[in-house]
Amino acid sequence: MLGRHRKALAQLGRLFKTGAIDKTYWAVIESAPKTDEGVIELPLGRLDATRGWWMKHDPKGQPAVTKWKVMGRTGSISWLCLEPMTGRTHQLRVHCAEMGWPILGDTIYGTAPRGDGPMLHLHAREIVVPLDKDRAPIRVIAPAPPHMRTALAACGWNGDPQVQAAE
Repeated sequence: MLGRHRKALAQLGRLFKTGAIDKTYWAVIESAPKTDEGVIELPLGRLDATRGWWMKHDPKGQPAVTKWKVMGRTGSISWLCLEPMTGRTHQLRVHCAEMGWPILGDTIYGTAPRGDGPMLHLHAREIVVPLDKDRAPIRVIAPAPPHMRTALAACGWNGDPQVQAAE
C-alpha cells in the first residue's frame, strides 16, 4: 500500500495499527499440520541483539497471533492460507517453524540451505483495505509467483484463472 500524500499515509498507518486491514498469505510448508485449521498464539521477541530482525518464540515477547487453514496436501508438503492477526516481524515464518512445519525455502527459520535451495515459498496473496465507510473495501489479489506454482499444483492448486486469462 502506498499513501500518495501525508493524510492518506496517516490513514493507512491507523488502519494497519488498529488491525482494520485484512492480509492473507499463502505458504508451502514442509510436513503437514495434524488438523485442517487453527490459531497459533506464540509471543515473539528478538533472537539476540546481533541478529537484527531475526525473531524467536519468546514467552516474554510481544503477542503474535496467526490464523491458518490447510488448502491442500501432498506427501511431504502442504499449502496453507495464513492470516496474521498481529503484525510482528517474520511472524508467519517463526510461527510455522515453531509448529514443526517450516516454510519451504526458509533459510533462517527453516531447513533450506543458503544459496542452493528453493526460494522462500511465502506469498502475500490478498489485502483488503477499508478506506471509506460508504464504499466497499479495496481488495487486491496477487497472482501466485512462478517459483511456487509447481509446489502449489502438487497440493491441489488449479491456477489463477483471472491471471491466466490476462497472460
